[in-house]
Amino acid sequence: MRQILLALIVGLALSRAHGGALATEDYLSGTSYEPDWWPGSYWNDDFRKMHELGFNVVRMTEFAWVSLEPKEGQFDFAWLDEAVSLAQKNGIAVILTTPTAGIPPWLYKKHPDVLSANEKGDFTYGGRKGASLASPAMRRAAERIVTAMARHYATNANVIGWQINNEPGFPFASFDKNSLNAFRQWLKQRYGTIGKLNESWGGAFWSNQYNDWDEIQFPNNSAEGGWRPESNLDYRRFFSDMYLDWLRFEADLLRPHSGGRFDFVNWPDTLWSVDVFKASETFHLMAWDNYTTMPGLADFHDQFYAGLNDDLSRCSQPDQRFIIAEQKARAPANADLRGVRLQTFMDLAHGSCGTIFYEWRPPIAGNEAAYPSVLNLDGSTGPEAEECRRLNDDFSRVAPELKGARTESDLALLFSYDNEWDQGFWIGNTFRNKSGYDGNCKRYYAGMKMLHRNVDVLPTGKPLSGYRMVVAPGLQMVADTFASVLNDYVRQGGILVLNAKAGTRRLDARLRELTGPGVFAGAAGLRVSGFGDFRGLTNEYFITLNGKSPRYKVATLMEGIELRGAQAIGEFVGHGMDGKPAVTVNPFGKGFVVYVAAEVEGQDFYDTLFAELAERFHIPPLLTVPANVEVTSRSAAGNDYYFLLNLGGETQIIPVPESSFELLSAQPAVGNISLPPFGVAILKVKSDSTR
Repeated sequence: MRQILLALIVGLALSRAHGGALATEDYLSGTSYEPDWWPGSYWNDDFRKMHELGFNVVRMTEFAWVSLEPKEGQFDFAWLDEAVSLAQKNGIAVILTTPTAGIPPWLYKKHPDVLSANEKGDFTYGGRKGASLASPAMRRAAERIVTAMARHYATNANVIGWQINNEPGFPFASFDKNSLNAFRQWLKQRYGTIGKLNESWGGAFWSNQYNDWDEIQFPNNSAEGGWRPESNLDYRRFFSDMYLDWLRFEADLLRPHSGGRFDFVNWPDTLWSVDVFKASETFHLMAWDNYTTMPGLADFHDQFYAGLNDDLSRCSQPDQRFIIAEQKARAPANADLRGVRLQTFMDLAHGSCGTIFYEWRPPIAGNEAAYPSVLNLDGSTGPEAEECRRLNDDFSRVAPELKGARTESDLALLFSYDNEWDQGFWIGNTFRNKSGYDGNCKRYYAGMKMLHRNVDVLPTGKPLSGYRMVVAPGLQMVADTFASVLNDYVRQGGILVLNAKAGTRRLDARLRELTGPGVFAGAAGLRVSGFGDFRGLTNEYFITLNGKSPRYKVATLMEGIELRGAQAIGEFVGHGMDGKPAVTVNPFGKGFVVYVAAEVEGQDFYDTLFAELAERFHIPPLLTVPANVEVTSRSAAGNDYYFLLNLGGETQIIPVPESSFELLSAQPAVGNISLPPFGVAILKVKSDSTR
């Protein structure tokens, strides 16, 4: 049966146009493998073991440039041909990676400018990535290796897809001379005249007005005051556009020879330094690398970090397709073994159509030596391998049921890369960091997930008419047109959740000449009169909701607000702020605006806030479950599929809808089901029986 399904995958990959080359009849389940790291005598046995564990795909060559092109213009595909052939012999399809994330020594020796630079200066050779994407020599060399690979494997039926580059966008800096020239050209194209740039950047401040484009430098070691917010924001926009241009460049080299095979980029995180929503215009399959903390090692809310990335990936594609290009193959010794299975099913629950575990064999040298992999160092399999076999058996039965399934949601979180780059990203721990746009979004998203409903993650500018509630944390910069969209959304009956500083700035980072919340002041029914000062204070500040305990600690920002029609449902506690409004609700047209006038430190605040909003606005859960059980749903062919994921270490008893059928056990579910620690269940219910 698996051979038939594999043939179907390959056949679709070769016959359908770009963007349609994935089989939904079989979940793409596989592992990463680098044949050039291992003796050829290992290969056949490794592919045989992959097949025995139920894997159907392997990802190869992400750092194999020097093995494929040992010297400039001299290619060696013989070893890779053998590996691809042995994989096919053992029923394993192949995804190849363009190897441009690891630069060979001969290329750096001849052209040192193929590497970029950071605040400390030019990168020296060693390590990985860090290429200068503006280097002509780098582009010529990449064109040569990618084109050679594409042509060589153009007709190989066992190569079903391509990964482009590896985890682009990190490191976060590219300060070499070629990139500086590219940045100046980008600015010239964006602004047209140096006068417009000076106006946008507020150049009169500190006498930073330019006369010519060649006066502009990377502000990577500026004097007192640091980077200008406006130039920093434009640099991050340029950085994203530069990477997207490079990835399109590689994709355009592949596609004339790829025969319609799918291609994708494995984002190291969808919330970092490249606009993944823009990337969806080029790649019709989304992918990211899921290295979320294993269940049981941290608070269960941390698992929602994966859900946020999953939902952003899903919503970036019209057909909702995405895969996990890398995921931990085994749990740490201090974590529950079942965590790997739970995380994989969490991705499936959010819509994923593939998982590739990193990796097959633990490297015996290099920076990732002994990395926990599917196999042990001696080549044996352990209990994790049995988990993989169990997973793959589940996928073979569940994936056909989910053919054509879609996730529908009436809750949405808006994610703005402009605001992320302006406010800071990748700061501190997953949900406990006190600053940064990412931390803000993660806490609000996790609070929304406590409503036990699906959540869409959308870019600004998307139509919103189908959503009951839209949450827009950190929306400080907003275009006039989209501000009008949001205000109209509320007028028509939507619920909009905003927080401190919302609507106060234009997209070029300049402040609006309006008091907060700027363009949302009328809809929010309030006026911001000032900001709390935390500098040098020993006082602590808190928020209470509806006058009830507990108190929630304010983190880094609070506003003094005057009510102009809004109702306070939360108040500040602390010196000079006692009793002042902190959280408000204002009716506007047929809808409501909720405003949170602070950033709050603990996740409990956000959980309680959304529980309050669900009760106030009558937003029921998909199913009634304990707090640490996630519920998502997908629908297909007249059926609803409810995924129940126990994110905690205790057994949970869950009431189920009538006429439920549990797919993993292949048994009817009557009354209640018992969900073990880190357990998963999938309920199939006729759509009309739960409406």
